[in-house]
Amino acid sequence: MRALLFGAGLGLLGVIAGPWALAEGQQAPSAGPTFRINSNLVFLDVTVVDKKGHPVVTGLTKDDFTITDDGKPQRIFSFDAPATGAKTVEDAPATIVVLDLLNTPSKDFAFARDSIRRYLALQPERLISPTELMVLNNTSLDMIHAYTRSRVELM
Repeated sequence: MRALLFGAGLGLLGVIAGPWALAEGQQAPSAGPTFRINSNLVFLDVTVVDKKGHPVVTGLTKDDFTITDDGKPQRIFSFDAPATGAKTVEDAPATIVVLDLLNTPSKDFAFARDSIRRYLALQPERLISPTELMVLNNTSLDMIHAYTRSRVELM
């Protein structure tokens, strides 16, 4: 019986002393600076055509391209040239443009919408591939416009 009471007493002591032991074992938060960085990696698929409008699918390197954002050159982190036998403009697959409101901070919604509008404004009147416009929000993925080759319809 004494062993049982002794064991119960030790268990009770652990429950009472436990929080103080944990508090002493914890370290104070670091006084060093905290840096938070947001970064967006953008994937761009491009079609290069020669002066006659024929696709160029060989011999390209990342040094053949310049990417700018608001007129400022951006670094190209990776580059994959098309594989031998790659599809040409005529074989282009369908494109889906998604406005991601689920993962975009609300303060950036207008910027995201304007970015899609600017992207579409740079495309030819008749799009290279059938394109669909969708919006991802916190409850669904909604189709805003079904596949079309009309830039004007999507805008």
